[in-house]
Amino acid sequence: MRHKHQKRSERGVVLIIVLISLTLLCTIGILMMLNAGTESLLNRNYRSSTRVYYAALSGLEEARGRMWALRPDSILPQLNAAGTPVPVTSVFYIVNGNGINPTDLAADNVFADVEYQQEFGQPVDKVSRGKDHASHGKGGQHRRQWRQHF
Repeated sequence: MRHKHQKRSERGVVLIIVLISLTLLCTIGILMMLNAGTESLLNRNYRSSTRVYYAALSGLEEARGRMWALRPDSILPQLNAAGTPVPVTSVFYIVNGNGINPTDLAADNVFADVEYQQEFGQPVDKVSRGKDHASHGKGGQHRRQWRQHF
């Protein structure tokens, strides 16, 4: 009789163990999914910042290269003489492509220079544009197409 009473009291223990195990496994699965989502966001952020870094670096290298006097699309003749101060409201844009206008502040212009007015409190009043690199071979076309993806 004592043996039958002991089996009845242990009857629900297996159900409780299974429920606890199932809850633990579900919790581990949810945490793994959250971790995978976080990793994806970190990877996307890293790719985006790396792409922006190299785009900025290529722009600086393009400007540096165009300051070389022997280059056919050099910007040196268009710049002020050495030692002459450039007014704060004068900007020199080096652009690739004919349809790019940084001074057009329309909402649909992805190349709008809105930072200048935010920084100095006045719009650009004198704009100089460098020669478009697209007219000087295949490299300019490639750069222009690549820039449009941003």
